[in-house]
Amino acid sequence: MYEMLEREREGAVHDFASRVRFRGGEWRDVLIEGERIEFAGRDCVLAVATDVTVRKALDAVVALTQTMAQRAGVTLRPRHAGRAPMAVLGDALRLRQILVNFVTNAIKYNRPGGQVSLDAMREGAQVWLSVVDDGDGMSAKQQASLFQPFNRLGREHTGVQGSGIGLALSRRLAELMGGQIHVQSEAGRGTCMSVVLPAAEVPAESLRAAP
Repeated sequence: MYEMLEREREGAVHDFASRVRFRGGEWRDVLIEGERIEFAGRDCVLAVATDVTVRKALDAVVALTQTMAQRAGVTLRPRHAGRAPMAVLGDALRLRQILVNFVTNAIKYNRPGGQVSLDAMREGAQVWLSVVDDGDGMSAKQQASLFQPFNRLGREHTGVQGSGIGLALSRRLAELMGGQIHVQSEAGRGTCMSVVLPAAEVPAESLRAAP
């Protein structure tokens, strides 16, 4: 019964994703996975939670988005490289999807010559993973609607492609991992997007590899 219902939901999500014309395969996969998570409940995420090394996660995001940044004339600055080793409790794939969404938005809504920085910081029992850009930024009104699915905050007329679903899914994935998403932004000054997750013990191999 569960398998039949899951197949029905997955089929509906595939059809939905096709109708909104997602251009990247990764976010279609995120949408399907998000539906599975909602159906199975929070225990589904906790069952696959592991100690995720922060530097490894951020390095992977830089590698995935570097070409996009170069084409846009935007410089990626991985400031996390010099930090002490850190780890979070979560799912590596879902964390990467959240951070890739942050970085691609920071590139898309930037300008030639702009910068996007990636950083991480531990505060008590939490780790903040942040993406900071000096691009368009957002007004208070735009921020109030930031996590509404399919709301592109008036940017649907700018020629910048997007679906308006990425941040809504990112917030849900963060919540299911026991975390939160924070945003700071000012119109014309840029944006800082952060995902905050429970800190975890750094794997021994990461400590040995640290400079």
